[in-house]
Amino acid sequence: MVRPRTRCSTMSNVTDHIEAMASELASRTIVQIVFETGFHVLILLIALIGNLCVLYIFYKFPRLRKVTSYYVTTLAVSDVANAVLVMPVAVVISAVGYNVQNLISCTVIGTIGYTLVLVSLQTTTLIAINRFFCVIKPSIYRKHFKPKPAKIMIIGLWCFSLGLVLVIVASGMGNFYFHPGRFVCILAFCDRTFERVITSLMILVFVVFPIVIAVICYARIIKVVEHHKATARKRVHQESSLSKDEVEITRSLLAVVLGFIFCWIPCSVVFQLEVYMDLPREVEMIFIYSNFLSSAINPILFNVYNKPFRKLFYKIFFCKNNTVVVELAPNKPTK
Repeated sequence: MVRPRTRCSTMSNVTDHIEAMASELASRTIVQIVFETGFHVLILLIALIGNLCVLYIFYKFPRLRKVTSYYVTTLAVSDVANAVLVMPVAVVISAVGYNVQNLISCTVIGTIGYTLVLVSLQTTTLIAINRFFCVIKPSIYRKHFKPKPAKIMIIGLWCFSLGLVLVIVASGMGNFYFHPGRFVCILAFCDRTFERVITSLMILVFVVFPIVIAVICYARIIKVVEHHKATARKRVHQESSLSKDEVEITRSLLAVVLGFIFCWIPCSVVFQLEVYMDLPREVEMIFIYSNFLSSAINPILFNVYNKPFRKLFYKIFFCKNNTVVVELAPNKPTK
């Protein structure tokens, strides 16, 4: 493999080990090529079709457009963009066995990929905070959690995520290069010590911190929801006045957050270990598979754990549209 041209005199991650992995990528057996490429294609299709369905349902039924739905829609948009702009390149590379990008396309697609990852991680944190105030502090939620602030916050996190990656690249602190163990271009830094520090810092800020926030929020939420169910059976008034729909939404978003944790813990472990030691190509592949999988499982979890959403999904794709409109437009006012 030809070493990529960069601004750094030495690239800490561009080593003989990377070249060895490039050789392994090119010399895979037919069975390996079919399995690895097929798995990529499967994840891509699930991520694309599933998240497009989520977006279509929110577009089709305006009554679903609550504050929480803006965050779910943001996740779906970032996952669709990942399936359209990033995953196809990995599929092609997996199929042909070598890098098909030049330095410019590697930088552009790498920037897009990192931006989408940062957006998804921050959005998942916002979902946990949103659910916490909705369930635990309903009065504060009704007063401060409005659509306009949510939209501003979402635009802000997109700008922050893109700006962070652009600053790193434009300043020369780091550059993108193709990593044959991950089928994509990744960000590497010129100084190895700095790379270790910034890698640990990014994992702490964008993975560990969101997981801690999500666990704390949902630990409180689960207690309230379980208490709500128990008192609802006894027909006792519940202080948080949780509706059945809110309980369903909370359960489905809890599943999404758990899916996020399930995907990003192994991904982060590989990301951290790679700056300290050489890892086999099979271990490096955990990084990209778990990364891509996080884009595919959200619509599945949302359909499995959100009964009203699942009913809308079935009605749209397996029933006549006029039947759906009649059933979803009741004359009774909502509380």
